[in-house]
Formats: sequence, C-alpha cells, structure tokens
Amino acid sequence: VTLARQNHHNQVVHIDTRFASHKANCFFSNNVVILFPMNSPISDLKQRKLALDPAKSFIVQAPAGSGKTSLLVQRYLKLLATANTPEEIIAITFTRKAAFEMRDRVINALKKAADGALTQDQYEATTQKLACAALSQDKIKSWNIIQNPARLHIQTIDSFCNYLVKQTPILTKSNIDAKIVQNKEAESCYCEAARAVLASS
Repeated sequence: VTLARQNHHNQVVHIDTRFASHKANCFFSNNVVILFPMNSPISDLKQRKLALDPAKSFIVQAPAGSGKTSLLVQRYLKLLATANTPEEIIAITFTRKAAFEMRDRVINALKKAADGALTQDQYEATTQKLACAALSQDKIKSWNIIQNPARLHIQTIDSFCNYLVKQTPILTKSNIDAKIVQNKEAESCYCEAARAVLASS
C-alpha cells in the first residue's frame, strides 16, 4: 500500500508497505520500520510513532498481522488533520478488498472519535487522538467525511490511473467514458499499445 500527499514544497510524502514472509526483529534505520505482529508486546511503539511524521517517507516491512494497515490508517488520519481537502490525500492499494478495508477503518476511527468512545489500549488511544484531530479539521473545513466517505481517495492502482485519465481527457487523448478492462480485452489493449510504441520508434 502506498499512501501519499504533496506537502507545501510539492514533495510527495508516503509510506510503502512491503511484505515479509517471516517474523523479523524490530528496528528503525534509514526510514525503514520493521514491525512485530500485533499479538506480541508492542515494543516497537517508538518506531510506529516515528512513522507518523508526514514530512518524511518510510518503508514499513512486516509479516501479516503486525499492524501495517493500522499504521497506515493512523498516518492517513494525521494527514487529514492538516489537509485543505480530503481529496489531496491519496492511498493506493493493490486490491479492492484492501482499499475497502482501509476506507472502512478510517471511517470507523472517525465515528468512534465522534462518539467519544474510550479505550485503555495505548495504540488505539493514539488512533483516537489522531481521529479527533482529523474531525476538528473536518468541522473547520465543513468536509462531512463521515457522511461523504467517497471523498477519501483510497483506491487501487487501476482505479487511480482511471481517475487521472478522466481528469485529463485532452492530455491523455481519451474520452471521459474510459473504463478499466480485464482479461482478454486487456490483452488486446496491451498489443495495440505495443504496436504503437514499435511504430513510433
């Protein structure tokens, strides 16, 4: 999953999660964060907090169940608290399921914060604090994110590319009815694109 937003210097800040097939020791070096599974004691809390700095980019490497998505949700909430509009934050995933899960988690975190839900868990408390800050910005800017979750641009790579094409029809020389194709239909598009490249070289 890549989560990105342009800062005031027009630099893209992001987290890129890459999967490891084994449990790794936790360390933080050169903006790389290795996480322990969530069912183990959170001895990497310091590293998780460091990864919330929106002015820096990080690679998060960890096995399944270590809390990568939870960390991304926290970073997303942190970015919402300083954004001018929700649309300027983009979270890109590989699958629709992952995109749905992340959007659902962000909205649920905002709902819990709005309801004033209390928690004894230190990590959940951090999420709640970030969600409250995001809600404050939501109120100031009149976003109404909870009622309009579609304003959260959490989508697959294909969906994001399709969005860009529709936003720039003249530049991309395509119509606004462009759609994502799959399987055999996609293969014919690849062949057509390859022929066009070969013909122009």
